[in-house]
Amino acid sequence: MPISKLLRIVVTAVLGASAVVALQPAVADNRGLVVQVVVPAGRAADDGPVSVTLRLTNTSSTGQKILRWLTPDGDTGAVFTVTYNGRPLLYRGALYKRSAPTPDDYLTLAAHSSRAWRVSLSDSFDFEADGDYVVAYTAVSTQLTSPDGNGVHELRSVPVTVTATGRPLTDSGQVNGPTPQAVTGSISYYKCSSTQKSQLASARTNASNYASAALAWLNTYSTGLRYGRWFGVDDAVRQINALVHFRNINTALGTASVTFDCNTAKSALKDYAHTYAYVYPDKPYIIYIAGAFWSAPATGTDSKAGTLVHEMSHFNVIAGTSDYVYGQAGAMSLANSDPLKALYNADNHEYFAENNPYVASPTLTLTQGAAGSGTYAYAVGVTAANYQVTLTCRDTTHPSGFATATIGTDSNGNRNVPALCYSGSGDHWVTTATGFESNHVSWTVADNCPNGDYSGSAYDGICGTAPPTPDYCPNGDYSGSAYDGTCGSPPPSTTVGVHVEDDYYGGTWARMDPNNGTWYPQYSPPPNGAYWYPNGLGVAVDCERAAASYVVRFADGHYETWNTWFHVTDGKWYPSAATREVYTNGAYGGLGYC
Repeated sequence: MPISKLLRIVVTAVLGASAVVALQPAVADNRGLVVQVVVPAGRAADDGPVSVTLRLTNTSSTGQKILRWLTPDGDTGAVFTVTYNGRPLLYRGALYKRSAPTPDDYLTLAAHSSRAWRVSLSDSFDFEADGDYVVAYTAVSTQLTSPDGNGVHELRSVPVTVTATGRPLTDSGQVNGPTPQAVTGSISYYKCSSTQKSQLASARTNASNYASAALAWLNTYSTGLRYGRWFGVDDAVRQINALVHFRNINTALGTASVTFDCNTAKSALKDYAHTYAYVYPDKPYIIYIAGAFWSAPATGTDSKAGTLVHEMSHFNVIAGTSDYVYGQAGAMSLANSDPLKALYNADNHEYFAENNPYVASPTLTLTQGAAGSGTYAYAVGVTAANYQVTLTCRDTTHPSGFATATIGTDSNGNRNVPALCYSGSGDHWVTTATGFESNHVSWTVADNCPNGDYSGSAYDGICGTAPPTPDYCPNGDYSGSAYDGTCGSPPPSTTVGVHVEDDYYGGTWARMDPNNGTWYPQYSPPPNGAYWYPNGLGVAVDCERAAASYVVRFADGHYETWNTWFHVTDGKWYPSAATREVYTNGAYGGLGYC
């Protein structure tokens, strides 16, 4: 889009009056904080940036605090959302690693007072097409109003519509240094001293070691106190995502061409001294180094090496993380309260990699316990496990498991259970919900059933009663009963296997329901989001439904509005357009209607 195009900005309420207004209704928080995105009525910007005014008001009778870097008073990260035709624009502004906030990092608003700032959105978003853009301020952090997390955690404005003629991103404040050479594993430096170059090269080596060790841990254990501390309760899908994140981080730190800029941050940042580094998420792999980095330890908590892990995770091609909280206390609290946000918080990745204070690898041990009625107990011990562990008892007869229980552990992740379950003769072992497996133990005992064992287990101490003679149906019984003398006909198959594919976002969000047609990138989950489906993932769908409409952009540039949603066999939903095999809206592959 030519830069010479005129840009006109008109702000209206997304829901409500059609006239241009000077001030929109605001969203208030329970401490009286009100945030508004406003533009004077009829205002037009000629060849200027896409700008709005952010107004923060304290409507309460006492002073209120807000984290300075979540306002333009500090170095602001991703606090605005912009959507076009129902799809969110990628945030292209800076993402930072900072020290955990202290009371000095908070802006104080006196009772019944306001602050206002003019903000250029075109520094962080691509307004490349003509049309209406929906803009809102959205600050989400457990440290929003207090460093200890005791306060407001979310502050949002009413969305407003910005009508503009298109123009590209301004790239304000981005790198002025050299472009990295396409050499595997190379490092380029911009205005770095020889001492700084040496420290950065060592930091990359240490960060690569951190990422490699973290990846090996996730490949081997997939559960444990180390995972639980930084990413929350065990969940197979989230753990796969964590493994993918660290696989990407490990590859980039080991082989990517990286540029370290030691100069730009000095003039670009308002708080150079307390910022370690920052990146632009769509500009891999350029890392801007700031003041706190140089005084950080080489390894350990908030180290130079950990900083590079943190910053690498921000790149969209790596993990697309945000900065919901800073510091170990905030990261641990986030893992406990919101594991999905922890999975997309950069500090949680850094602290998992640094593993300081050190957490040993988990163990899961089975021994033969006390005798039961024709059985022996599973005596199970866990160390360095997650805060809660779901265990499944398995044996020769029931390799898929015959009993499941969830146990809690102490603060060190340890617990001994003398009788988790009972089983008779054969091989015995225990697994976690994420597939971590104990040692195998064999013992011999069997039920005494001279006329046959009909209890369902040869090791439960009872024989049961012989069942009635079933129908003879060599091709399967589809009559609804195995004992009614008929076989019936097999039903048609209604389950279809497809693959996820979205060339714009690299995947899509599985939803709890099909009632929200807005597209969301990986680092910004929808309100009804369940988990992220990356491109290439195989999905089994069993029916479809016409529900919330969504906009589909095709490779040739045209748009269509679709409303077909696929129902996944695990109960979740996702738009049919995010499917490699689907090219049109509506019925697909013989799927029935949900």
